[in-house]
Amino acid sequence: MTVRKFHHRYTPSGQGTDGQDPITLTTTDIGEAAIREIVQISLTSAPFGVVLEQLLVPGDTWFRWIAQLGQIRETRTALSGLFGSFVARAYLTRYCGFQYFEPIRADLQALTAWPHYTVHK
Repeated sequence: MTVRKFHHRYTPSGQGTDGQDPITLTTTDIGEAAIREIVQISLTSAPFGVVLEQLLVPGDTWFRWIAQLGQIRETRTALSGLFGSFVARAYLTRYCGFQYFEPIRADLQALTAWPHYTVHK
């Protein structure tokens, strides 16, 4: 497990971290977020964290890929979206205390875990 740094900007301001200084996330944080995102339950992130470590520049404290992910534009776009989602989930879990995530698929949707709450897209 290594600690990696990210530059970020969070909107609306005043929530989460302020975006002035780099934030840190470990590859374990991101691995756990990835596993939860993929399978929607809490499992160990060990296999994914090991794979993630191998894709990042060794010894660098910044989150930098060794090389681009994939050769085809569609592959790079898909993997970038997935990893972006994993990092966002790790950030929201660690810095904002979020524990529950659910995809918003409709303009007006009841939440599965709390059916008496609805969200507007």
